[in-house]
Amino acid sequence: GHYERAPDKYLDALTSKVKRKPFLVFDIESKHNETQEAGFTRPFLVGFYNGASYCSFRNGPVVDTAKSSWDLRYDARGGCIDLFLRHLFGSKEYVGHNIYAHNGGNFDFLFLLRWLRERPHEFEFDLVPVQSSIQMLEVRRVGDRKREKKKKIDRWTFLDSMKLLPMGLDRAAKTFGFAGKKTMDLNTQEDDPLWDEYLKRDCTELYGVMQSTHDLIEEKLGGEVGMTTPATSMKLFRRKFMGKGDCPVLIPRHMHFANCECPDDLDHPGSKKGACAHAFIRKAYYGGRTEIHRVYGENLHYYDINSSYVAAMTEGMPAGDMYACMGEIDWRLRGSHVGFAECTVHIPDDCEVPPLPYRDLSTPSSPKLLFPAGTFSGTWDIEELALLDHPRVKGKILEVRQVVWYKKKPIFRDMVAELWKLRDKTLDTFDEGLSLLGKLLGNALYGKFGMNEERQIIMLEKSFGEDDLRMVGECALCRGETGSPQKTLCKGCEGAKPAGPDSPVYYVTKEVSAPYIIPQIAAHITTLARVRLFQINMKALDLGGKLYYNDTDSLLTDVELPTGAALGGLKDEHPGELLTGEFVQPKVYMLTKEKPFEGEHNKDCVGEAKKACKGCCVSKVRMKGFGKESQTKESLRTLQGGGTVSFTRLTKVRTLAREGFREGPMMVTVTKSFQTAYEKRQVQPDGSTKSKVIHCVDPPLEMAAE
Repeated sequence: GHYERAPDKYLDALTSKVKRKPFLVFDIESKHNETQEAGFTRPFLVGFYNGASYCSFRNGPVVDTAKSSWDLRYDARGGCIDLFLRHLFGSKEYVGHNIYAHNGGNFDFLFLLRWLRERPHEFEFDLVPVQSSIQMLEVRRVGDRKREKKKKIDRWTFLDSMKLLPMGLDRAAKTFGFAGKKTMDLNTQEDDPLWDEYLKRDCTELYGVMQSTHDLIEEKLGGEVGMTTPATSMKLFRRKFMGKGDCPVLIPRHMHFANCECPDDLDHPGSKKGACAHAFIRKAYYGGRTEIHRVYGENLHYYDINSSYVAAMTEGMPAGDMYACMGEIDWRLRGSHVGFAECTVHIPDDCEVPPLPYRDLSTPSSPKLLFPAGTFSGTWDIEELALLDHPRVKGKILEVRQVVWYKKKPIFRDMVAELWKLRDKTLDTFDEGLSLLGKLLGNALYGKFGMNEERQIIMLEKSFGEDDLRMVGECALCRGETGSPQKTLCKGCEGAKPAGPDSPVYYVTKEVSAPYIIPQIAAHITTLARVRLFQINMKALDLGGKLYYNDTDSLLTDVELPTGAALGGLKDEHPGELLTGEFVQPKVYMLTKEKPFEGEHNKDCVGEAKKACKGCCVSKVRMKGFGKESQTKESLRTLQGGGTVSFTRLTKVRTLAREGFREGPMMVTVTKSFQTAYEKRQVQPDGSTKSKVIHCVDPPLEMAAE
């Protein structure tokens, strides 16, 4: 039947025919500077595969002798990058294709930017960064204005396949039934023909993986492949499940409260400044619980919740009618509605595991998520506020300022059931590739609903070089109309900030009005996951155990807990084994046990021995934010002693942008240390920790309400 498709009001089902965009793959092999050692700074060979034929490009004699040094040679005329890009852009056959490279956002794409930067009369490009990586690089041929206005310009889109399949290429290939990467000593001389065999395998395997991914998602699952795993999961949900079973064809976004006083002269109804209801809900959108309860422990069990977020998605979601009220919580609605309340609470100072998250903004540059005791204000999901009644909490609500209720609907139940079924190895229809996709797609969906309304784009100024390419009244960044001959930036690019003092590269913030931005759904899913972990913590304490460490969906404790394979059940990560744990900071710890950890190797396990070894190290060190080679017991001891750990990594895209993309990627040394001791809880002399106690009552916030 007919229904209103209004993206500012609803998320709707996708019903158009899936059009698979043609794609290509490429890969770069490199050395360390001007040596034959393995490394990441000097490309010497590029492989390219279009699904039918493979070709490679090696560094040859460069035309410009001034660019013959090792750091300029690869993208000078005759270099491997130059030859590859001339081949790609020189063929009309490849126009409009997606071009994949595995981990391209952190490596391969970085070596294309200087070449593009030096050809402003031929190509324009901009890119979408995600943290320190490139999610998408779009290249456009500079053409005449008539073709540009008709949107007939040639364009190519470079995408990182690891953003879609977040794992190494070898694992991805074997999961989808391919042979996997060839073994190769990366110190082999660059002119050895073995490199061609090695690189060809990488390219053909990646193409096969991407082809299989498209086939499985689009033909077997009935979805559509997007740029990333979350985007693909959202397309699957909208195509296959919306409008069927328990999921309605329209899900209201409820961006505004009734009779709100938001400005009505904004560019579009989805403006961040105008979404008053979404702004209220985002205050109740918190991350996972990562806490140290004891800095050291022996005879520990490591439990992980089976797909915690996916399990939360089986419950009713805030996807129906909304209404807001002031001054009280009607607990009778809890069964049929999802609620969010702005209130002031009190949790006794001696509460061992307080249930409510709280953003500590005392250091705005690095805010911390605490779970404190004391008296404080905030906005929380009703399900989390209900935990105040737990006998181990004994908290209470002191004041309620505003409550927003949404009718519950089980919109994800069918999707979760189908994806979870793909992971059942007891079925005759089990397929390893589908199982992997089922896991990835299930875990990725919730974040799209909570996506930020702002997206940052890195853009190159269009008016630099010997000849000014920008026309009067044309935006210097996006070529849109400025509205005045005197202006250089259009309204959409106003506020752009240069990446560096003399850089022609700018960061532009664009507002995103995607119909799937419905933060109340994301906030409720993350709440239910935290509630589940809290309940498991309580079970461990009720059994006489102690808590040692929590990390979003996992627990280390000294007591045995019931386990099972069901969705949302507990899995013992090391059954039959007891661990010793040292916990230094959130996501910085070391685990030790008698048997080696799978995939963990001693320093002397290298070469052929490592290839045949499944694991020979009895310790596992995890140090988030540190280079892989520095995640060692010695580095951990250095940090514990207040020292500094150094490691090397390749230049990131933002550093290259600061230099105007005039330089190629280089290895840089990064030093890290702990600026402060563990601060989320108070460490006691015996190594245990106590909840932080805060007494901070915010003034009431005046929100428009019905």
